[in-house]
Amino acid sequence: MGTSLVDWVPPERFDEYRLIKVLGRGSMGQVWLAHDTVLDRRVAVKFLSELPADSVRERFLTEARAAARVQHPNIIAIYRVGQIGARPYLISEYVRGHSLDQIPRPVAWPRLHEIALGLARGLAAAHRRGVLHRDLKPANAILSEAGEVKLLDFGLAKLIAHVPPAPPEPPPPSSVAATGSAPGDRPPASSAAATPPSEATAGDDLRNARTVKLGDLARPAPADRDTTSPQLTRTDAVMGTPAYMPPESWRGEPATPRADVYSLGALLHELAAGLPPHRGDSEQAVRSAALDADAPPLAIAAPGIDPRFAAIVDRCLRRDPAQRFASGDAVRQALEAIAALPADEPPAIAAPHRPRVGLRRWRMAIAAAAIATLGLGLAAHRLRSRGPSHAAASTASRASGPCPDGMITVPAGTFQMGSPDSAGDADEHPQHPVTLSPYCIDRTEVTVAAYAACAEAGTCDAPSHIVLWSAYAPEETRRYSRWCNQGDRPDHPINCVDWAQAAAYCAWRGKRLPTEAEWEYAARGADGRNYPWGNAAPSASLLDLCGIECAAMARRDLQEEWKAMYAGDDGWESTAPVGRYPGGASPFGVLDMAGNVWEWTADWYSPYTAASAVDPQGAPTGTSRVSRGAGWASRNTSKARAADRNWLDPKIRDCDLGFRCAR
Repeated sequence: MGTSLVDWVPPERFDEYRLIKVLGRGSMGQVWLAHDTVLDRRVAVKFLSELPADSVRERFLTEARAAARVQHPNIIAIYRVGQIGARPYLISEYVRGHSLDQIPRPVAWPRLHEIALGLARGLAAAHRRGVLHRDLKPANAILSEAGEVKLLDFGLAKLIAHVPPAPPEPPPPSSVAATGSAPGDRPPASSAAATPPSEATAGDDLRNARTVKLGDLARPAPADRDTTSPQLTRTDAVMGTPAYMPPESWRGEPATPRADVYSLGALLHELAAGLPPHRGDSEQAVRSAALDADAPPLAIAAPGIDPRFAAIVDRCLRRDPAQRFASGDAVRQALEAIAALPADEPPAIAAPHRPRVGLRRWRMAIAAAAIATLGLGLAAHRLRSRGPSHAAASTASRASGPCPDGMITVPAGTFQMGSPDSAGDADEHPQHPVTLSPYCIDRTEVTVAAYAACAEAGTCDAPSHIVLWSAYAPEETRRYSRWCNQGDRPDHPINCVDWAQAAAYCAWRGKRLPTEAEWEYAARGADGRNYPWGNAAPSASLLDLCGIECAAMARRDLQEEWKAMYAGDDGWESTAPVGRYPGGASPFGVLDMAGNVWEWTADWYSPYTAASAVDPQGAPTGTSRVSRGAGWASRNTSKARAADRNWLDPKIRDCDLGFRCAR
């Protein structure tokens, strides 16, 4: 075991350098400001915290070689590598300024564009010299007092022979989108305060980096640990900082320039919106979001941002590497094109053989059509021979008479959909007026017994009682599948069903899934309340979320610490029988609109607009379906709000996800 960082103090003088003061300390090492007595200049000196093993020493030298290979104004210059006894050190350029994680965010335009262009130019220079950074994040870039941005800390860098030429532009993506981490809360989109500016230097990110073993990835972190913008640098097969890592890095695949492009996109998203695109209340949540979620369009997270810039960032963040820019050079070219084009003309960042499209058409119609065909083909085949189609059921139900038993009449009305600018998440804005015709909605969520009748009739697929979430390890799938409701819980909500199964059941009953607008209006009415019951905070008497009983269950059965949402026992460790919380009823008398299970809606996920709408049906195509209402494992009070939105891959099945029908 080597001498620890706390025990070891470097000598005040060594070689031609004289130490002045400590600039930063962390688990990996320490950085000092020093004076080069030969060249009479200030430099930064980075020491390792431990006497290194051969592998650590080689990684340290890799950082030096990688940074020294690239000489560019937007990359910190490396001057020398040396050793004091067995302890290596690295001498680099000293820059007085602020690391990007210390500057106020969001960054205003045009300063944002200037910083983005500097970062892209530095990354382009590294890629041209065969250097992959592999840990781009705000803490690893510095903004000098002169306004120049520089990349630093190549501690996870990889040297490659060359950057291969960019392949032909890809076709539209064919993968489907999902988001979130389950069971429990999906990654929140709340805002966070910026860190006050302070002096920053090369290597100054040491203060917020730590190492996580590869084996830890399969274990969700405690729910009360804040990883909203995680600053954890991973080693071994999975490398990077969670909030900025592309999906392929989480899977342990080899790094490419396109992985750096993704990390750059996440960094720019954070500078523009104030938060990175993927975040959560645990490392597991961040990993799940990156693997399964389309990053929300920057135009949603940062309203008013230049649409050309938003389109560039969105392309950097595509989950499929082939859909991203090929390298830092391609990003640089797109960013430079912004200054050369009129404000109303987007840069040519899409495939050459495809027409340019506006930002509001960020959803890929071809992929969506394929999803709809594959996901609903079986149900449609059955319904053609046994009953009306989904569309026909929707039309017929609006023209039908009084609501049948088990449904609530929601009268015609107008309400403000979404949240005001001062509240809620970014995708709930802008708040806009919606007018709805009268409709019926199920008083409670669909039960296990009700769905079983559809399966027995041969119309609905029998529930598999197995969760389906691509980010789950096999052990997690087994763990969470224990909470899929079966025949011994006939009055509990059916869960662990995907969107197509929910839609098929509703059509069998001559109903349909509610639209987002119908769901929200039924949950909150027209008086602007936060929750179905009003504005009082959630409590154990109003709904089934993760109370002390849920936290105790997680501690007992999972050996995990889940933070209870309220200091009360709601009576059920997982789902509750439907309709058990009359005190939580909505203004129309609809029950369980918050808690128990998240509920599928009919709509494809898409951004809101400020325009008023009458009986909106949602986007015609998309990649993710919207769910509403929070579930029994939710541990964030904001999820129980009636305006909260969650978008998921339609194929997902989870133990806190179900549905109700409308007509």
